[in-house]
Amino acid sequence: MRENTKLAYIYLLKWVFLSLLAGILGTIIVHSFKFLLSGITHFLLSHPVPQPVYAVFGALFTGGIIYKMQPDASGEGIPSYIQGIRFKEGSLPLSVTLFKYLSSLATLSTFGNGGVVGPVGRVSAGVMSFVSSGLRKIGFRLEDIRTASICGMAAAVGAIFHTSIGGGIFAVEIVQRKSMGYQDLFPAILSSSTAVFLSKAFGLGTFYSIRVPDVFMDVRMIGWLLVLSALAGICGGFYTRLYAFIRQLIKREKGRVLIKVVIGSAIASGIAWAINPELLGVSTGLIQAISQVIYLHFRVD
Repeated sequence: MRENTKLAYIYLLKWVFLSLLAGILGTIIVHSFKFLLSGITHFLLSHPVPQPVYAVFGALFTGGIIYKMQPDASGEGIPSYIQGIRFKEGSLPLSVTLFKYLSSLATLSTFGNGGVVGPVGRVSAGVMSFVSSGLRKIGFRLEDIRTASICGMAAAVGAIFHTSIGGGIFAVEIVQRKSMGYQDLFPAILSSSTAVFLSKAFGLGTFYSIRVPDVFMDVRMIGWLLVLSALAGICGGFYTRLYAFIRQLIKREKGRVLIKVVIGSAIASGIAWAINPELLGVSTGLIQAISQVIYLHFRVD
């Protein structure tokens, strides 16, 4: 009984340590990325050059230099994270992690379309994987690397959206095929909570500023809310299948990667620019504009 209690305390101490460390490193990674992204974007916007041109140059740099130096960095962030957790016990190569940071920054800062959660979360998870591997010298086990990687992803999501619980659940839930690994849930939520606390303590904002109306929803809107939820689910499912089809068709990790990256970036940025320039990059402006319209609508009503 005493032995089991001792082991429980050891696991608890390790989880707390990894969670706090992940929260600190995840916060640094997310907000350093945000700082560099904002700085480069504002610098490029100060010059009268069409944004799709920048996107093509960014693709040339990413595909011609970064992917040549580290081909595995061309993979997507979330699938890379999931595969590392499922099949490699959380072991995520540091070289891939570093080049993923550079490739994501080069792509998004030059108005190439993409998300933030996947690549930055993968970088945070990779850094925690590297750090926890070094900690094996002082008694940490191989299984702790997996937990540390999950904590890294959770901390990144928490710092990006300021979601204490949601960040932890996301990092654990996306890895599982059928059921959630509850042994990972506690350290993951603690990691995301730490990242949120540090971000707010130092006045570091989220990637997306969303204004929420401080009014109660009209009960008569519940029916429309259910309809909207169903439509959103259908659209989400359609988008997921379309995205998977295009990803399988292009296979940017194989073949003529540079040509695929440049052509894909040119087409995507050109379409986005023609529809609405706010769609370029990480689309923060568009999301904030939609949030503002909804907020004002409810405030007026």
